[in-house]
Amino acid sequence: MFASLTSIYLWVVFAHVASVFGFLLAHGVSTGVLFKLHGERQVERIRALLDLSRRSVVWAYVFLILIGVTGFTAAYLGDWWRQVWIWASATLLILISLAMSWIGDPYYDRLREAVGLKEPKRKKTAPAPGEPLPDTPASEEELLKLLRSPRPWFLALVGIVGLAGILWLMVLKP
Repeated sequence: MFASLTSIYLWVVFAHVASVFGFLLAHGVSTGVLFKLHGERQVERIRALLDLSRRSVVWAYVFLILIGVTGFTAAYLGDWWRQVWIWASATLLILISLAMSWIGDPYYDRLREAVGLKEPKRKKTAPAPGEPLPDTPASEEELLKLLRSPRPWFLALVGIVGLAGILWLMVLKP
């Protein structure tokens, strides 16, 4: 027996909301790490936290793709494409994703470089006198400056405001 279109739509919406929960759980690990790093001073612990964050972000991306697929499917099945809110929601999700990448990725990359987890993108033939080798951690002062950055707060603000905007659009459908 075939399920009715309404029943299929409800299951797709369920999968969409479940994907959002999965995304928030996975990405929440990375967000928690970002704030924990602020008070951390031991290089090995910073490395472990950055590794945990990197691993959780992989799952966040998987769930982000599922959000897109289930959202597109629900919009198709629910015939929402003529509504402005659906386009605004999708646009806002894309803009949030881009902003988080542009703001967060360079910060995480610099932190990973500072603790020797990643080679600097700027390759040099030989380091300048007194400059650390690419695979050695940055000075304690440089690392402290990165860890005290206000960037985590800015990232959290972008995420919270953006997600609240999407939630408002999805629930109230203005």
